[in-house]
Amino acid sequence: MPIDTQLTTLFCLIDDFCSDISEQVEQYMLTCGKLKRVRQSQICASEVITLLLWFHLTGSRNFKAFYLYWAKPFLSGYFLNRPSYSRFIELKAKYVMYFVALVESLKVSSAGIAFVDSTKLAVCHNKRIYQHRVFADSATRGKTSVDWFYGFKIHLICDHIGRLISYCITTGNVDDRKVLPDLIEHSQLTGKLFGDRGYVGKNWRSRLAEVGVQLITRVKRNMKPQSLDAFDSAVLRKRGIIEAPFHLMKSQFDLEHTRHRSKIGLLTTIFAALTLYALVLVNGYKSGIQQILKPIELKFT
Repeated sequence: MPIDTQLTTLFCLIDDFCSDISEQVEQYMLTCGKLKRVRQSQICASEVITLLLWFHLTGSRNFKAFYLYWAKPFLSGYFLNRPSYSRFIELKAKYVMYFVALVESLKVSSAGIAFVDSTKLAVCHNKRIYQHRVFADSATRGKTSVDWFYGFKIHLICDHIGRLISYCITTGNVDDRKVLPDLIEHSQLTGKLFGDRGYVGKNWRSRLAEVGVQLITRVKRNMKPQSLDAFDSAVLRKRGIIEAPFHLMKSQFDLEHTRHRSKIGLLTTIFAALTLYALVLVNGYKSGIQQILKPIELKFT
């Protein structure tokens, strides 16, 4: 499919989705309590989101260079009202709620088999932790099976073919087991959930069984061997399926890097990577995905 056709198709789908939910999103916009003149920007939300998605889709790593030296000469015919770079950064923060709604619309329901795991999102090198300022009030130190890091975690639940079921973003020191109830509640998950040894804990299987979820993991070295039937044992060996989203989002869509200059930049990067993974690689972007962006009702507590 030609590049101009891909870009046009992507924009049309995003524009239709934004038009359907614009009234709902506006209800949840925060205000400072003062009467202010609301400026109507010339570039719409769908154009902002499309440019951000296209930036990650092209594999670029520097958005400022992409916006000034690639989008300006080559995409000016598609985005006629493209603002200055500084104004676009302001609008990116304004339209982040559309990204949240877009990811929520791309989630699928469980078919009875799901996989859960988490991955680190380091925001700086360990030697620069004390000099880091952007996330000094929110990022924390965490530990993976390999080494320590400073930043956040993203937790995912996907089905047996890798489609996104649920996700959660936490600080780096949060235990993977603590977010399981929220992940399950938001996805209304039922059936069998396969995880690694990090989800082994006292009474966790019985606690999840109360909500209709059977947690299946490998046992640790100091634990007694468990008896699994042939089907569960075979599926447990395929737990690496959930590693595919993390690998693709980090290698192709630049999910993890240390160049963030604001919290909004981190959020848009995460949601753009989740959107592209669900939209392009799983749900078949090239084969026509107009049936995927289903209307949703936003509910926040």
